[in-house]
Amino acid sequence: MGQYLGNDKEDDKIFYKLANLDDRIQNPDQMITHDIQRFSAHLAAIYSNLAKPTLDVILYNYQLSRNVGAEGLVLLTVLVQSSAALLRALTPHFGAYAALSAQLSGSLRHTHSRLSEFSEEIAFFGGEETEKLLLEREYATLMMHENMVLGKRWWHGCVEEGIVKWLWGSFGLCICAIPVFFKLPGVHSLDLGSRTEGFVTNRRLLLSSSDAFGRVLYSYKDLSELAGYTARVSMLLDTMADVRKGKFEKALVSSASTEENAKILRGRGKILESEEIQFENVPIVTPNGDVLVKSLSFYVKTGQHLLIVGPNGCGKSSLFRILGGLWPVYGGIVRKPPASQFILIPQRPYLSLGTLRDQVIYPHSKADMEERGITDTELLAVLSVVQMDHIVEREGGWDVAREWREALSGGDQQKIAWARLFYHKPKYAVLDEATSLVPPEMEGMMMQHATELGITLLTVSHRPSLWRYHSMILQYDGQGGYVFTKLDAEKRLALQQEKEMLEAKLLEVHPWSHVVIGMWHKYPNPHCTHVVTIDVVDRSVDPKTGIIRTERVLGCKQKAPGWIVKVFGGSDDAFVREISFIDPATQTATITSVNLSLSQVATCYENILYRPAPNGHTTFIQTAEIQTRITIWRSMADKLENWLVQRFEQNAQLGKAGFSDVLRNLWEAKQQQLAHS
Repeated sequence: MGQYLGNDKEDDKIFYKLANLDDRIQNPDQMITHDIQRFSAHLAAIYSNLAKPTLDVILYNYQLSRNVGAEGLVLLTVLVQSSAALLRALTPHFGAYAALSAQLSGSLRHTHSRLSEFSEEIAFFGGEETEKLLLEREYATLMMHENMVLGKRWWHGCVEEGIVKWLWGSFGLCICAIPVFFKLPGVHSLDLGSRTEGFVTNRRLLLSSSDAFGRVLYSYKDLSELAGYTARVSMLLDTMADVRKGKFEKALVSSASTEENAKILRGRGKILESEEIQFENVPIVTPNGDVLVKSLSFYVKTGQHLLIVGPNGCGKSSLFRILGGLWPVYGGIVRKPPASQFILIPQRPYLSLGTLRDQVIYPHSKADMEERGITDTELLAVLSVVQMDHIVEREGGWDVAREWREALSGGDQQKIAWARLFYHKPKYAVLDEATSLVPPEMEGMMMQHATELGITLLTVSHRPSLWRYHSMILQYDGQGGYVFTKLDAEKRLALQQEKEMLEAKLLEVHPWSHVVIGMWHKYPNPHCTHVVTIDVVDRSVDPKTGIIRTERVLGCKQKAPGWIVKVFGGSDDAFVREISFIDPATQTATITSVNLSLSQVATCYENILYRPAPNGHTTFIQTAEIQTRITIWRSMADKLENWLVQRFEQNAQLGKAGFSDVLRNLWEAKQQQLAHS
């Protein structure tokens, strides 16, 4: 347990790394609680099953050799050892069977524990039959194995009893009869009574020696089972030692084998202790070898709250795991305070077993709290900040113990986690959607109070209401790129509102078949005179899905302001790369375009989606993501962003009008064709 959970001298978080960074041990809890107990029991039984019978064999055989002669004992030993070797050759691998039994029983127990842990989700989905099948599969596998082992034990027991009791007994009786029928050297002639007495004595010595030797042989099965449990315990200890040294064995994604990614995975970065947070060319890599960001650089100064945004799976939470020392660093330099100065508040906070007080002060104990000079009254004041002070009276006091995950709602759990943050007052707080279940006004109050306590926030959230509380932003694009810059909350909120208004204006409905045809007839048209050339670079059809992929390059000629041409260079000519996907199975069409001419100074992504709508129509949604890459000349970057937004809105309206004309013409042509037919 000291190695698993760490001690005062080490803080390796082995329990986390075994579960998340290594695949060798699936059920460490079962190995620690069950396998070690069985290993200890078998090890403790070695003396009674092996040591004492061995001593008995030596003593009885010594006395027997004096009575029947050394030659007879040697012959008996040869016969016994030969038959014992035959028995050992026929003995199944009970050690491997014991190890596999422990593994299968642990898997069954783990499946049962998951049923209890996710009972609510399973009940909502009605997954009883599926879970029953999973449990029955694990149970059937275990029972098939145990029945096989019992069958092997049965025939092995028959052979073992026949050899130990009957075959060895017949050998022994023959040896005991030697003094009766043959004169031994150095032994005086005896009468019939003396011979009978000697035979009975030797027979008793033989039976005792045979019983002791039989117990020694029987212990071979115990030793085999001990070897199986020893292998399990040894694997646990060896794996923990490897994890402590940073040696992990985990199944990697296919992309990890590419030359570039493999080079990243072989590297190791540096972690330096610092008052501030700074990443210098640090790759963000998941435990299965998926390289999310090849080189990330940013910094967080004390008091400058950082907002982290981006699509799912882009590396937002991965960044926090590196900061917390949970994941290894594969390159670059990470400067950060010690992990003790971080507190994580996830979307679903962890509530421990214990009292209400324990939930607020976790991981401190009541003695730790009193040592810091904090009383229950001050703790109540902390709860009042998050408007949860009433819970003390409602639940029955600070010392009441419950299953708090069931007793508190999701929003109350998040408030308790924030109260925990205000109690500890760390230097940095990592917030992973930590306010998703609380009202916006409560969210702002907690953010403001954290700032007053001197806590620097690193926040992952998609709520625009949080932008005003942060001064820096780290935005992932989901393709391995990112933008790190200052956050102008007012301007970003204005752009967000403009984007929503634009989306509302661009919402239209058309028959899907006309949409697909119209996509190829959109240019040229009188509304979009700025599009002058269209080059189809590639067009292919996926044989499995039937999805049509088309890649085009659009040449545009549109007058740009003179100051843009003067500052950033270029001309009135611009090129846009457009990739479209048409899925006939779902009747959806997706178009993604990026401005190639401005890629060095700005990110201009445009997305268009056509999807089925009720009454046989098609929904049209058009959005854009525009952000400059200039971090030094902020005022010029703001002007460029504003111009790009205006240009997008202007072109989007022209494109909508032109596309509507194309669709209208197609509709009229179809109606005329139907009328003639």
